[in-house]
Amino acid sequence: MAQAINKGNQSAQRKPPASLSRTMSIPATSENFLLRLDNRQISTVENSILIWLDTYLDIVSEEFNYFIARFQELVHLILPFFD
Repeated sequence: MAQAINKGNQSAQRKPPASLSRTMSIPATSENFLLRLDNRQISTVENSILIWLDTYLDIVSEEFNYFIARFQELVHLILPFFD
């Protein structure tokens, strides 16, 4: 539990990329989710799978890399599939 709290403190020190505040290509629900990461209550979810289908995903954008880095703080493994 203390480890999860420390992760939250570390993420609070990071600043989003400058382009993220100017042009936001992440959907509003994802943006709100990321903003709440620092002020969340600690809870545990185990054995879950998230499948995110997005035809307009730009994997080389700075916003995508920022989102993946923040999301990686919550989950153990991210496996992107590109077809």
